[in-house]
Amino acid sequence: LVGMATLEVEREECAAACSLVDRRNDRCDLHCLSPGCNWDNGACNARFEHAGDGAAEACSRELCPVPVQELAPWCSSECMVAACDWSKASPACSPLKHTLAACPLFDALVLRSLARDSPALTFVKAGGSARGFGRCNRRPCRSPPHPALDPSCQEAACSVAE
Repeated sequence: LVGMATLEVEREECAAACSLVDRRNDRCDLHCLSPGCNWDNGACNARFEHAGDGAAEACSRELCPVPVQELAPWCSSECMVAACDWSKASPACSPLKHTLAACPLFDALVLRSLARDSPALTFVKAGGSARGFGRCNRRPCRSPPHPALDPSCQEAACSVAE
């Protein structure tokens, strides 16, 4: 800083719902994923660092059923993963996604992981297995995409795996 200038940074408080126990349990607690809670002390890092692996998989509908992903009044930890398109349709996850978007390091981690682990991955923009969820990785898709929506996805390459 020039000329003895100072910079004041306002510290965000951690949400009351995120206890000290939550921040120290080494489990990814989505309600602690904020700057004020020190991003759950890094417990969620693997979710972003290994997003490339998850993005190539189908969303587990046993862990993340479509009604939970789309209608639940909470942001499901099982749905807020790359395989489930970061709980794309969940209004309950919107505030968390807004918080994450404010920190470009999460995008950088996810993009690095996608480039490293799933370089041929192409996301389907609409259609897919569950009202817009799905991806095609030029091998048999594990969740059914709509080939017409992605020109890089040929009909044979995007057949539905049984």
